[in-house]
Amino acid sequence: MKTASACLLLGATLVYGASIPRRDVLPVLGPDTVPGFKVLPKPLHSSLFDKEGKLQAVLSNPAGVALPVSSVPSIQVEPPKEFKDGIAKRKKIRYGPFRLPGTKETNWQSKAMGMGGMADEYLPNLTKPCTECMLASINADIEYANGTKTGSSAWLHHSVLVVAGPNVRDPICNASNTESIFSSGNERSTVRYSYQDDKIKAAYRLGPQDTITLVGEFKNELDTEQWIWLTVSYEYYDGPRPDWKNTHIAWLGFGKSSCNPNAPNPFGVSNVTATGVPKSLQFEEATMPWKSPVDATVLGVGGHLHDGGTEIDIYQNTKKVCEVIPTYGAGAGGMSHGDGEHIKSMTSCRLLTPLKAGDTFHLVAKYDLVKHPGGKTDSGELDEVMGVGTILFMTEPKVF
Repeated sequence: MKTASACLLLGATLVYGASIPRRDVLPVLGPDTVPGFKVLPKPLHSSLFDKEGKLQAVLSNPAGVALPVSSVPSIQVEPPKEFKDGIAKRKKIRYGPFRLPGTKETNWQSKAMGMGGMADEYLPNLTKPCTECMLASINADIEYANGTKTGSSAWLHHSVLVVAGPNVRDPICNASNTESIFSSGNERSTVRYSYQDDKIKAAYRLGPQDTITLVGEFKNELDTEQWIWLTVSYEYYDGPRPDWKNTHIAWLGFGKSSCNPNAPNPFGVSNVTATGVPKSLQFEEATMPWKSPVDATVLGVGGHLHDGGTEIDIYQNTKKVCEVIPTYGAGAGGMSHGDGEHIKSMTSCRLLTPLKAGDTFHLVAKYDLVKHPGGKTDSGELDEVMGVGTILFMTEPKVF
């Protein structure tokens, strides 16, 4: 990692990677010591702990530079947009600021990805929307200091929120006290943990001891630096609500199984490289199957593609249960950079069907980069692509 560009935040004191005396034994890197570890870029690993072994932020903000001050409140109470039942609450919280390098600036991201203007951020212990509540929906965007949206000048490449706590359990591998609760790219999808018209009350249970961590990656489209804030809008129901059921999301994605990295993909050889770059312009790619650890009810499924994607087929065991279709349009909103058409939205499917322990889910993502040209690196090569599936399922409060 390029140490000069990595700012480490500990409490209210700024310290920098080059000056931190390392203790002899640091915590073992893993999902229980580093929430979001599975999606964290490797160049950030060496700077995650301070000299006392305490987890800290790793930001793109350079040393010795005064941070811009926002002219709008960091916490904004708004009327609910998703759940207008008179009970739900909505808070928009701004996290940042984060510096985006100009597209011609050299950093470790430009060398590793072949693309300038990228910035990666790791920020634990985010301000929570509540002390204890049921999260109903989450949505993200990026803004400038005055609260205006960045538009096509900066891109939300991806943002992932990870909850950690004593009662949290990873629904993917059932092996750690962390759980990814939100992920969005530049299409800015809303992740919903509840349905307003459900007779059964259910949402994501956020406890008083739980913490939220951000793993974010942003892209500058200008050749001059920019400072941006990530905004996360939470809709939630206050209080513990012990009679409500718990909802969780199982995330599907390209690559090796995070539970068993040595397991072969039963659907054959991959059509993308280890870094997600397509091997051809037209292809299909199947994910490793996820096996449910519990009996549950599937409320709905959805997905995420980069530009060039045409469809995601989601399967429960061998039965196709959903076709997720993207809508393309001009301007910002998709997952490629520059002018032209981009993915503006993705469909989803409401299911409300039984899920048995041992049932599997997998997806098949379809790409046609002839019909819809995807992202390119600065050298003109194909950029990485993704195929992400979300399985929203519901359990009894003390089951999972």
